[in-house]
Amino acid sequence: NVSPSGFAWMTHVVYELAQEYCQGRLCLLCEGGYSLTMLPRVVAATVAELIRSTSLPPVEDPAPPASPSHSYHLDRVLGC
Repeated sequence: NVSPSGFAWMTHVVYELAQEYCQGRLCLLCEGGYSLTMLPRVVAATVAELIRSTSLPPVEDPAPPASPSHSYHLDRVLGC
């Protein structure tokens, strides 16, 4: 199991390689088999590392709150 800080470290390494070998181009993807509990933490750690690496200002609130309709559909997909 890789922790969120482990994903942040890997993101930093891949970001540095992209800077050196790919003119800074970088594409990150989520693959299957992840834990829905850990996924938000891992994504947040990855994005935070990219923000740190690129010296971009942090985003205060990147996503609006989910509407009741969104929550209903998410619950149906997750089987809640």
